[in-house]
Amino acid sequence: VIGSNIFNILLVIATPAIIAPMRLDPLVFSRDYLAMLFLTLALAVLLLTKYLWGIKNNRPAKLGLTAGLLMAFYYIAYIIALMP
Repeated sequence: VIGSNIFNILLVIATPAIIAPMRLDPLVFSRDYLAMLFLTLALAVLLLTKYLWGIKNNRPAKLGLTAGLLMAFYYIAYIIALMP
C-alpha cells in the first residue's frame, strides 16, 4: 500500500502534469491527500503493532478481521464524504 501510494504520487499523477499542466481544486489537497496520508499511517501503525506483538508472543504477524473491518469502514466513510 505504501509503495502504491508513492508510485501514484510520483508517476501516475506527475506524468499527466508534465504533458499538460492543469489547475487542481484545493479540495484535492485538503481532503484527498490527507485521507490517503491518514489511511496509510493507520495501516502502518496496525502493521507495526501486529508485527511487534507477533515477535513478543512468537506468533506470525497477521492482520485480523477487526483491522480489515476498520480499514473498510474508513474507506466507506471516505466514499460517502465524496458524495454531494
